[in-house]
Parts: sequence; C-alpha cells; structure tokens
Amino acid sequence: MKQADAAQASNLGQALAPAIAAKFEALTQKRYEDVRLTAQLATEGIVVAGIIRPAERISVGTREQLSTLYRLCLAEYLGTMVVLDDQLVQSDVKRMDWFRALLAEKARAFQIIVFTCRPVDYVSASAMPSGKAVHEDTDGGFIRATALDRAIQRR
Repeated sequence: MKQADAAQASNLGQALAPAIAAKFEALTQKRYEDVRLTAQLATEGIVVAGIIRPAERISVGTREQLSTLYRLCLAEYLGTMVVLDDQLVQSDVKRMDWFRALLAEKARAFQIIVFTCRPVDYVSASAMPSGKAVHEDTDGGFIRATALDRAIQRR
C-alpha cells in the first residue's frame, strides 16, 4: 500500500513539476531560473545563477506565490476546485496583476474560491457588487464577486 502511494505521488510530481516550474518562471520574469521539485512535489530548491538555493532563502511572499501555483496546477490536473484564503497578501502589485490574470484564465477550467479582505487584489473595482447587490458576475459569468457582509444576515 505504501509503495503504491509513493508511486502515485511520484507520478503526480512528475506530471505537475513542469507546469509549476514554468508558471513560477513566468511569474518571476526569470528572476529565478528554475524551481526544483521532487517527485513528491516538495520544493528541493530554487535555481539562481545556476546554483540551487534552499526555498527558505526566498521571500515569504514569493513562497506563498509558489504555494498558490502548486494548488492551482494540482486543481487543474485533478479537475477539481481550489479554495484560497488570502493566500497572496504578501504579494506586490505587479505580481497580483499577474495572478489576477492567471486566476481569470483558470476560472474557465475549474472553480476557484477566494476568501479575502482585499477583493480588489483579485477582481477590478468595477467587478465588485455595487449598491445593495450581493454579487456581480463578470467575464461571461466565469467570475463572481460576492459581498459576504451583504449575503450573510446576523440575527
């Protein structure tokens, strides 16, 4: 049983590693040459100037972004959904713009639920519900912004 689990994890790692590495390279605009992942999808290290460095040496925000890429690639591969809870709060504006576009693209392939106190990080201000509206659909219905403070009634 343990051998079967290890083999399945190894196969999954081999299938997802190229997609995660390619997205990470695009996100960082090749600042990091590569991300090295084990067959079990653990981060072996980040390649900088041809040298593998421990992932702990990159910023917390970049580690959170890499973690988000793991989740998105896994959800797409498995054909399932993903829930993010303010996963990208330590990201700068430029990288949030990149993620906003990626999330909009991936929303066409699988469901993504984001809980956040900073909704304009994820959708434009014009896509937010206005007035007394509880939700606003954009991008042909693939993106829905919901104002939970209006949707949830306390008694």
